[in-house]
Amino acid sequence: MNKILTDRRATIKQEAIDKRVRPEIQTILKAGPEGFTRRYFPENSSQVPDRAVLTLVILAPDQPLSAPDTLKFIETVIREHGSLGRTFKSALLFAVPDEGTQIQDAARKLLAWEEITDDTETVGRLEAVQQRQLKIGSDRAARDLKEGVWGEWHHRGAKERVACDPAGAGLAGGDRGGLR
Repeated sequence: MNKILTDRRATIKQEAIDKRVRPEIQTILKAGPEGFTRRYFPENSSQVPDRAVLTLVILAPDQPLSAPDTLKFIETVIREHGSLGRTFKSALLFAVPDEGTQIQDAARKLLAWEEITDDTETVGRLEAVQQRQLKIGSDRAARDLKEGVWGEWHHRGAKERVACDPAGAGLAGGDRGGLR
């Protein structure tokens, strides 16, 4: 079973991972508390509304806290709304991912398990024990993907916390555990 999984994992393309990860992030983070709007994966400041409504801005998996442009992007969103200055700066909260490797690996593994499950020829050749392993592995991979979202998006920041400090540490005081 391990050989089959390893072979399938090797064939999973990055596009398929991205296609699976983004909706999963939206589904999981949508389930959080009400009372504020969410903006998923904005690419520019005009995609984040300038309203007197608390807004959680969830950055994309390819915008980790460690990337040099991420902090600049956050500062731009706070200062600007498109070509205009932003009025409601303190209405913005940010959820920033770590490196994204945990969620990428979990998605790759889940997609591999799903490919095996969908391959009736392969499933037909498996013994009963291996079929149970397939079910358990698939369930575990789905759980790992969900947990990966919580694990990756644990950096938070608000207007007061986003500042370029001389040491370049980024979101000062922004890591407060999982966004739950």
